[in-house]
Amino acid sequence: MTLKRQLLHQVQRGLYLSGAAYLYRRLTQPQGAMILMYHSVTDQQIAPFIEPEYAISSVDFALQMRFLKQHCQVISMSDLLRKLENQERIAPNTAVITFDDGYLNNLQIAAPILQKYQLPATLFLCTGYVARAQAQWIDELYCLLRYRSCDQLVYAGHVYNLCNPKAYQTCHANISRQLLSACVAQRKQIFDNIREQLKPQTSPPKLTLNWDDVRYLKTHYPLFELGLHSHDHRDLTALDASQLQQELSLCMQTFEQQMGCQPQFFSYPYGRHNKEMAAVLKDMGIKAAVITAPARSVTAGTQRFMLPRYEVSHSLLDLKLWMSGALPMLAKKMFGRVYE
Repeated sequence: MTLKRQLLHQVQRGLYLSGAAYLYRRLTQPQGAMILMYHSVTDQQIAPFIEPEYAISSVDFALQMRFLKQHCQVISMSDLLRKLENQERIAPNTAVITFDDGYLNNLQIAAPILQKYQLPATLFLCTGYVARAQAQWIDELYCLLRYRSCDQLVYAGHVYNLCNPKAYQTCHANISRQLLSACVAQRKQIFDNIREQLKPQTSPPKLTLNWDDVRYLKTHYPLFELGLHSHDHRDLTALDASQLQQELSLCMQTFEQQMGCQPQFFSYPYGRHNKEMAAVLKDMGIKAAVITAPARSVTAGTQRFMLPRYEVSHSLLDLKLWMSGALPMLAKKMFGRVYE
């Protein structure tokens, strides 16, 4: 993070601590729901195997859920859609909790915490990863690099010294860029090459739900709704029309075969979307889809297939600020931009 972004982040936090966010809310009476996005909720045992950028500790998650229970109105995606369809007023401090990907810890760690506070949530599944109970590629890459036995990697004609932080970051970024749109076979080929060179000392434990786990989640934690997040977690905007249709159809068919019902909601992988994709989803019977940015509240005028979400960090203070209703508008008015 650049120094400028760090400064903006701290100044925004000051809006909450100073009471400016509360005053702005009283004066403007903002409406709308904030859709919150989580991925992995970790404990000490599994945290070492999961990319930290997309993880929150069980302790921090529990604190955030307690805050939401005590100070916000948490509704399900189905309730939000109903409000949007009926043009109902959405009260300030309304939150919708969502999870992407299908981590096993959503069942083992997050679900009991949500049940404790009786909070609904929606889990968007990558059906191919669930079928294979396979770790997300971002975690697989993280583990290969972290637990390497060798520090030199030759990839795509470049030699990377992974002991050098800058070289490590460049290497990670370049490999990730290829993995975004790669198919399952291509990803396997990339990982086999990296594994052969780096000889990692360990491999990750089971990190992803299988279909039995999903059914157990639905049976024992009925406040969880299920949605789709593609089949193989590819960048759908990089696919041609035929590939896109195949990916989405396979995703829907797999879910219906395993769960015996049709999902209503979709989460675009990496938040990347276009009009063609939305049209295909509508034809499949999907009623709404969520993106990742920009974070802003969802109101009656928000497009159903572009519902924005706020990617929640470990910071309870940041969550309080966003749920205050002051962001992003107050930050944009004061600073011309917002830190997300």
